Order: sequence, then C-alpha cells, then structure tokens
Amino acid sequence: MASQFVEAISTTASTELAGLVEQRLLTPAASIGIELPVIGVSEVPDRPVLAYAGDRPWYFCDHIEDPTARRLDGYIPVPEAEHQRLVFLRDAGVRPDLVWLGHELPPDWREDEELPDLVPPDVRPVVRPGTLTVGGQQRAVQVVRGVVDGTLGRLRAFGSALERLDPIVLGGVTDADGEQVAWVELARWTW
Repeated sequence: MASQFVEAISTTASTELAGLVEQRLLTPAASIGIELPVIGVSEVPDRPVLAYAGDRPWYFCDHIEDPTARRLDGYIPVPEAEHQRLVFLRDAGVRPDLVWLGHELPPDWREDEELPDLVPPDVRPVVRPGTLTVGGQQRAVQVVRGVVDGTLGRLRAFGSALERLDPIVLGGVTDADGEQVAWVELARWTW
C-alpha cells in the first residue's frame, strides 16, 4: 500500500532514499491504517524557508524554531485530533530525521514584515507534551493540543483570513550523505 507513494519520489531521489522513506515512515504508518502523502525531495534546509504556493506565502521551519511556540512557552499548539495522530504515528514506529512545520501566511503579508501571530487568539494550550522520535534518538518535541473557546462558528467570526492560515507538519528522511531529504505530510489542520 505505502510503496505506491514511494514511486512519487523514486524518480527524483535515489532508490536508497525511497527505501528509507518506505521503511521509516510509510510502512509503520500503513500498519495502523494511515497513508502519509509524499510531498517531494529537497536539499536539507539549514535555516527557515519562505516559499510560495502560487501567490500565497508559506513559512517553513524546524520544530525547535517554530514561531508559534514563542507564545506558548515552547509548546507548539496542535488540535487534539492531530495531536493524537502524531502520537499514533510515533507509537507505530514512524521515525523521521527531521520534523518541520509549515505555516500559511496571510496573502497581504510582506517579506519586510515580522511574522504575524499564527495561532488564533482563542486557542489556549493544554500542556500535554508528546514525543516524536527524531533521528533515531528520543528527543522531546513539545506538542500541545489547542482548545478553542466557543464554537466553530465563533472561531469563523474572526474572519476568512484566519481560516486560511493552515499549518502542516512535515517529516523528513535524509539520504546517507545528509544532503537531500524526502518529505512526507505527518499532519495538517485548519484553525
């Protein structure tokens, strides 16, 4: 089942890297019924990356440098369902070398501006650390679930711009040289 996704990266990455993605990410996830979409292959980034999907800016960074954690004392806010998904993936044996987060930025954001607050104001952290195994070693990735006050309708009252700021969690496996990384989507949500 998972090997169909490896075909998507086999054309641009080595067979060895495709095998590592299959072994360390896709097969463990498939064992619990979760199919992880392969995003693609890139050079291993050494700093945050600003990328554009059409005219929409996205900010990608290592989980340790994630700007959403600043507001929440080092914890990254994650809704309950996605937090559970990450825990299930960890428990199934999913072992990325890298965990990066991508944040969709407002369409009117400019590169000379500071990053906006990427978490809705009503999201309160419920301290509930999870652990992802990164690079074969236990390294705590502080993840909390967000609890939204009020109803979804109240959250939508903050405006359509807020609805478009969709975070994504990427897991990456590096090649033997540590120069290329194959990325898969571990989780995604809309605030």
